[in-house]
Amino acid sequence: MEGSVTKLGGQKRRKNRVSVWLDGDFAFGLSREVALSFDLKEGDLLDRAKINRLQSAEAEVQARELALHFLSYRMRTEKEVRDKLRQKGIQGACIQKIVQRLKRMGLLNDREFAREFARSKVRRGFLGERAMRQELRKKGVAQNLLEKVITEVYAENDPVNLARALVNKRKGRYMDLEEKQYRKKMQDLLLRKGYDWEVIGEVLNDLE
Repeated sequence: MEGSVTKLGGQKRRKNRVSVWLDGDFAFGLSREVALSFDLKEGDLLDRAKINRLQSAEAEVQARELALHFLSYRMRTEKEVRDKLRQKGIQGACIQKIVQRLKRMGLLNDREFAREFARSKVRRGFLGERAMRQELRKKGVAQNLLEKVITEVYAENDPVNLARALVNKRKGRYMDLEEKQYRKKMQDLLLRKGYDWEVIGEVLNDLE
Protein backbone atom coordinates (compact mmCIF):
# COMPACT_ATOMS: atom_id res chain seq x y z
CA MET A 1 0.00 0.00 0.00
CA GLU A 2 1.59 3.24 -1.19
CA GLY A 3 0.64 6.19 -3.33
CA SER A 4 -0.10 9.90 -3.40
CA VAL A 5 -2.27 11.54 -0.74
CA THR A 6 -5.34 12.70 -2.61
CA LYS A 7 -7.45 13.64 0.40
CA LEU A 8 -7.13 14.28 4.14
CA GLY A 9 -10.48 14.48 5.89
CA GLY A 10 -11.62 14.89 9.47
CA GLN A 11 -13.72 12.09 10.92
CA LYS A 12 -17.22 13.11 12.02
CA ARG A 13 -17.47 10.90 15.07
CA ARG A 14 -13.85 11.20 16.19
CA LYS A 15 -12.79 14.81 15.94
CA ASN A 16 -9.19 14.07 16.88
CA ARG A 17 -8.66 11.78 13.87
CA VAL A 18 -8.26 12.18 10.14
CA SER A 19 -8.82 9.78 7.26
CA VAL A 20 -6.14 9.39 4.59
CA TRP A 21 -6.94 8.62 0.96
CA LEU A 22 -4.24 7.38 -1.41
CA ASP A 23 -4.82 7.68 -5.16
CA GLY A 24 -8.52 8.26 -4.57
CA ASP A 25 -9.14 5.36 -2.19
CA PHE A 26 -9.44 5.36 1.59
CA ALA A 27 -6.20 3.93 3.03
CA PHE A 28 -6.11 4.38 6.81
CA GLY A 29 -6.92 6.63 9.72
CA LEU A 30 -4.52 8.63 11.86
CA SER A 31 -4.68 10.81 14.92
CA ARG A 32 -4.37 14.52 14.16
CA GLU A 33 -1.29 14.54 16.38
CA VAL A 34 0.55 12.12 14.09
CA ALA A 35 -0.64 13.82 10.90
CA LEU A 36 0.61 17.18 12.20
CA SER A 37 3.91 15.80 13.49
CA PHE A 38 4.65 14.39 10.01
CA ASP A 39 3.30 17.55 8.32
CA LEU A 40 1.09 15.31 6.22
CA LYS A 41 -0.72 17.09 3.39
CA GLU A 42 -2.45 16.41 0.10
CA GLY A 43 -0.01 15.70 -2.68
CA ASP A 44 2.52 13.93 -0.48
CA LEU A 45 3.89 10.69 -1.88
CA LEU A 46 3.82 7.92 0.70
CA ASP A 47 6.05 4.94 0.10
CA ARG A 48 5.95 1.79 2.19
CA ALA A 49 8.73 3.02 4.54
CA LYS A 50 6.93 6.29 5.35
CA ILE A 51 3.61 4.53 5.86
CA ASN A 52 5.32 2.17 8.30
CA ARG A 53 6.70 5.16 10.21
CA LEU A 54 3.26 6.78 10.29
CA GLN A 55 1.63 3.62 11.57
CA SER A 56 4.37 3.08 14.15
CA ALA A 57 3.85 6.63 15.46
CA GLU A 58 0.10 6.03 15.47
CA ALA A 59 0.50 2.84 17.49
CA GLU A 60 2.54 4.76 20.05
CA VAL A 61 -0.11 7.49 20.34
CA GLN A 62 -2.85 4.90 20.81
CA ALA A 63 -0.79 3.09 23.45
CA ARG A 64 -0.15 6.36 25.27
CA GLU A 65 -3.87 7.18 25.29
CA LEU A 66 -4.62 3.73 26.64
CA ALA A 67 -2.07 4.20 29.42
CA LEU A 68 -3.42 7.66 30.27
CA HIS A 69 -6.95 6.29 30.47
CA PHE A 70 -5.70 3.50 32.75
CA LEU A 71 -4.02 6.08 34.98
CA SER A 72 -7.07 8.35 35.06
CA TYR A 73 -8.84 6.17 37.64
CA ARG A 74 -6.02 6.08 40.20
CA MET A 75 -2.24 5.97 40.55
CA ARG A 76 -0.52 2.85 39.18
CA THR A 77 2.90 1.27 39.38
CA GLU A 78 5.18 0.91 36.39
CA LYS A 79 4.55 -2.84 36.44
CA GLU A 80 0.78 -2.36 36.34
CA VAL A 81 1.05 -0.06 33.31
CA ARG A 82 3.43 -2.42 31.51
CA ASP A 83 1.16 -5.40 32.21
CA LYS A 84 -1.91 -3.51 30.95
CA LEU A 85 -0.21 -2.53 27.70
CA ARG A 86 1.06 -6.08 27.15
CA GLN A 87 -2.48 -7.40 27.65
CA LYS A 88 -3.60 -5.09 24.84
CA GLY A 89 -0.94 -6.48 22.51
CA ILE A 90 1.44 -3.51 22.64
CA GLN A 91 5.01 -4.41 21.75
CA GLY A 92 7.93 -4.09 24.16
CA ALA A 93 9.76 -1.22 22.44
CA CYS A 94 6.59 0.85 22.33
CA ILE A 95 5.82 0.06 25.98
CA GLN A 96 9.27 1.26 26.98
CA LYS A 97 8.77 4.58 25.16
CA ILE A 98 5.38 5.11 26.79
CA VAL A 99 6.66 4.30 30.28
CA GLN A 100 9.60 6.68 29.94
CA ARG A 101 7.35 9.45 28.65
CA LEU A 102 4.88 8.98 31.52
CA LYS A 103 7.76 9.18 33.98
CA ARG A 104 8.98 12.43 32.44
CA MET A 105 5.44 13.79 32.67
CA GLY A 106 5.34 12.91 36.36
CA LEU A 107 2.39 10.58 35.85
CA LEU A 108 4.25 7.39 36.74
CA ASN A 109 6.23 7.36 39.95
CA ASP A 110 6.56 4.15 41.94
CA ARG A 111 7.86 5.94 45.02
CA GLU A 112 4.86 8.27 45.19
CA PHE A 113 2.52 5.37 44.46
CA ALA A 114 4.03 3.19 47.19
CA ARG A 115 3.93 6.01 49.75
CA GLU A 116 0.29 6.90 49.08
CA PHE A 117 -0.78 3.26 48.82
CA ALA A 118 0.88 2.37 52.12
CA ARG A 119 -0.54 5.39 53.95
CA SER A 120 -4.02 4.55 52.67
CA LYS A 121 -3.73 0.91 53.75
CA VAL A 122 -2.56 1.98 57.19
CA ARG A 123 -5.43 4.43 57.63
CA ARG A 124 -8.18 2.20 56.31
CA GLY A 125 -6.95 -1.32 56.91
CA PHE A 126 -4.56 -1.00 59.86
CA LEU A 127 -2.10 -3.23 57.99
CA GLY A 128 1.08 -4.39 59.68
CA GLU A 129 4.49 -4.35 58.02
CA ARG A 130 4.48 -7.98 56.84
CA ALA A 131 1.14 -7.64 55.06
CA MET A 132 2.19 -4.28 53.62
CA ARG A 133 5.28 -5.86 52.06
CA GLN A 134 3.13 -8.49 50.41
CA GLU A 135 0.72 -5.88 49.05
CA LEU A 136 3.49 -3.71 47.62
CA ARG A 137 5.28 -6.69 46.07
CA LYS A 138 2.05 -7.69 44.31
CA LYS A 139 1.92 -4.18 42.83
CA GLY A 140 5.44 -4.61 41.47
CA VAL A 141 7.25 -2.16 43.75
CA ALA A 142 11.00 -2.89 43.83
CA GLN A 143 12.31 -4.38 47.07
CA ASN A 144 14.72 -1.56 47.93
CA LEU A 145 12.05 1.08 47.34
CA LEU A 146 9.47 -0.99 49.21
CA GLU A 147 11.67 -1.15 52.30
CA LYS A 148 12.33 2.60 52.29
CA VAL A 149 8.62 3.39 52.06
CA ILE A 150 7.72 0.93 54.82
CA THR A 151 10.36 2.43 57.10
CA GLU A 152 8.98 5.91 56.39
CA VAL A 153 5.30 5.03 56.81
CA TYR A 154 5.72 3.04 60.02
CA ALA A 155 7.89 5.78 61.51
CA GLU A 156 4.80 7.96 61.12
CA ASN A 157 2.44 5.23 62.36
CA ASP A 158 3.68 3.15 65.28
CA PRO A 159 2.74 -0.52 64.65
CA VAL A 160 1.78 -1.09 68.28
CA ASN A 161 -0.62 1.85 68.22
CA LEU A 162 -2.06 0.66 64.91
CA ALA A 163 -2.59 -2.83 66.30
CA ARG A 164 -4.26 -1.43 69.41
CA ALA A 165 -6.56 0.70 67.26
CA LEU A 166 -7.49 -2.37 65.22
CA VAL A 167 -8.29 -4.38 68.34
CA ASN A 168 -10.43 -1.56 69.73
CA LYS A 169 -12.29 -1.35 66.43
CA ARG A 170 -13.03 -5.08 66.27
CA LYS A 171 -13.40 -6.04 69.92
CA GLY A 172 -17.15 -5.44 69.99
CA ARG A 173 -17.66 -8.46 67.75
CA TYR A 174 -16.11 -10.84 70.25
CA MET A 175 -17.01 -9.43 73.65
CA ASP A 176 -19.36 -12.35 74.39
CA LEU A 177 -16.58 -14.92 74.01
CA GLU A 178 -14.66 -16.44 76.87
CA GLU A 179 -11.32 -14.78 77.55
CA LYS A 180 -9.24 -17.53 75.93
CA GLN A 181 -11.36 -17.52 72.78
CA TYR A 182 -11.37 -13.71 72.71
CA ARG A 183 -7.58 -13.54 72.90
CA LYS A 184 -7.28 -16.19 70.17
CA LYS A 185 -9.58 -14.19 67.90
CA MET A 186 -7.53 -11.06 68.44
CA GLN A 187 -4.27 -12.90 67.91
CA ASP A 188 -5.50 -14.39 64.62
CA LEU A 189 -6.78 -10.99 63.51
CA LEU A 190 -3.41 -9.34 64.11
CA LEU A 191 -1.59 -12.16 62.35
CA ARG A 192 -3.84 -11.82 59.29
CA LYS A 193 -3.20 -8.10 59.25
CA GLY A 194 0.54 -8.69 59.11
CA TYR A 195 1.80 -7.80 62.58
CA ASP A 196 4.85 -9.55 63.99
CA TRP A 197 4.80 -11.55 67.23
CA GLU A 198 6.51 -8.81 69.24
CA VAL A 199 3.75 -6.34 68.44
CA ILE A 200 1.03 -8.94 68.95
CA GLY A 201 2.44 -9.92 72.33
CA GLU A 202 2.50 -6.32 73.53
CA VAL A 203 -1.07 -5.71 72.42
CA LEU A 204 -2.37 -8.95 73.93
CA ASN A 205 -0.70 -8.06 77.22
CA ASP A 206 -2.88 -4.94 77.27
CA LEU A 207 -5.93 -7.21 77.37
CA GLU A 208 -4.95 -8.76 80.67
